[in-house]
Amino acid sequence: MIFNALVMFVYALGLIWLLSKTQAQNWMDGLMVGGLIGLFTLLGVFVGNMFAMNPSSLSMIDGLYSLLLFAGMGAILAYFRKQ
Repeated sequence: MIFNALVMFVYALGLIWLLSKTQAQNWMDGLMVGGLIGLFTLLGVFVGNMFAMNPSSLSMIDGLYSLLLFAGMGAILAYFRKQ
């Protein structure tokens, strides 16, 4: 759990950097940037689970978790970055 918290912190730092480079102005911009990162992560999880021959339902659960994580994190960070 501690390692997971540290990785999430690194994700947040990377996303803050990316939001500053893309000049995200509001939470919707952050949602789009985070959603794009989450979409690429979803595709990576899906392909990895295909090679492992895991069920596609497991791939969608894991991938959608990543999509929602990055989209939500991007929206929240962009919202608080503006203030």
